[in-house]
Amino acid sequence: MNAGPGLRDGPFPHQSTVMIYTQVSGPEGESRFEDLELLSPIAWEAMLISLQPVQASRTGPLHPEPRPTLATVLTGWIEITPSLGVTRGLGSSQAMVFLDTEDKGHAFAEAPEPTVLMIIRLQDGIGRPTHF
Repeated sequence: MNAGPGLRDGPFPHQSTVMIYTQVSGPEGESRFEDLELLSPIAWEAMLISLQPVQASRTGPLHPEPRPTLATVLTGWIEITPSLGVTRGLGSSQAMVFLDTEDKGHAFAEAPEPTVLMIIRLQDGIGRPTHF
């Protein structure tokens, strides 16, 4: 799979890794990535599920999520950059949990191909999973 231009970290090292995206506590409100391996089943209640087509080369400014969010790429590729600036790619059949509901948040940029995301808004207050 072509990771797209500007990608600094590639896809997951193996299938059971889930990217957990959290914000660093501190006065600056910066966000960062955290990788955790899924070792046991996890369940969250979903508030809303939507399919979101994203045009090739579309970008978005830094923003927090309105509530904890699970995003899965159904087709295509997207690059996510937290406020601390380390870009990660997210490709087809991969998922990322966004827990950055406050402060600076993250930005995104597309590879040169259309992308379809499944966005699942989760219940507020889920916090960082502790049983990974």
